[in-house]
Amino acid sequence: MDADERKQFALHDLKDVLRALEELGFPCTLIGGQAVYCWAGLFLSGDVALQQFAKLTDFLSKDIDFQGTAQAAKAIARKLGCRAEVPGLRQAFGNLMAGKLRVVVAGVPLSIEILRKVPGFEVRNFSRYAVREEVGDVVVQLLDPVGMLMAKSWNVVNISKEGRRDTEQLFIMVACVRGYLRLLLVQARLSEIPIRGFLSTMERVLIFSESAAGRKAAEKCSIDWQHILPCEIENASEPELLALREKRLPRWRLKIKRHRLGPPQNPLHRRMLGILAETARP
Repeated sequence: MDADERKQFALHDLKDVLRALEELGFPCTLIGGQAVYCWAGLFLSGDVALQQFAKLTDFLSKDIDFQGTAQAAKAIARKLGCRAEVPGLRQAFGNLMAGKLRVVVAGVPLSIEILRKVPGFEVRNFSRYAVREEVGDVVVQLLDPVGMLMAKSWNVVNISKEGRRDTEQLFIMVACVRGYLRLLLVQARLSEIPIRGFLSTMERVLIFSESAAGRKAAEKCSIDWQHILPCEIENASEPELLALREKRLPRWRLKIKRHRLGPPQNPLHRRMLGILAETARP
């Protein structure tokens, strides 16, 4: 079967794979398109932008990707009753792939790839940004929304391959990060997390979007990073949030204003960007 003709899977189709990782104690972290759609599903019910995106494009992927080690790839293969292809010592040097395996889901082959690191999100302590979320009756460990935003930004700038959906997925992650920031803000206001938890995540978003990597992604995909901010910040009265709004954000806006954004050529991308702009308003 040609790669372009392979079945596309929803995340709930892959419960057996995800449950195996849960039972193994989460040796890997979900990344890639399935992680994008996992976050989209978690925020969908309360996010108008994601609801509109779901009418324009499906939340499906042909495979599933994880970050992990060769040892993790072998452990998953044993658990699923298949064989892992692991690069030898010579092949491993400079190779992102830690292991690859194939399983059958509903009679259809599924490719599982485990990467040693995530391009665009190469940090020393990757596990610090891995979070666990309940998806139906299974717990999934996946890269947090800001990390996924950075990873997808790297993809749209550096990977050109027909059939890839990185740009669509990046737009979805903009909405997801906005929803994530909104959630953290609500939790901080309810004293469920310290306000610095929200502020540190917000700062990660601001630093990335004003960086060279953020600029390249914005210019490649015509993203106005201002649309990633939850509108609730505009009426914040807490001292820490006032400082964010009145001091940090004006400096940030000056920096991202230098990004040269052209009109998107793809009609779907143009519509998705319009939805992000419309739903960013109070």
